[in-house]
Amino acid sequence: MLRDFFFQIIAPLLVGVMVTLVDHWLDGGQ
Repeated sequence: MLRDFFFQIIAPLLVGVMVTLVDHWLDGGQ
């Protein structure tokens, strides 16, 4: 299904963005 394909690409992208944001956040907090 197209939706599964969509999630296979969007899910890792979102995780990558979240990790980058949290990393930035922790860096700025200290």
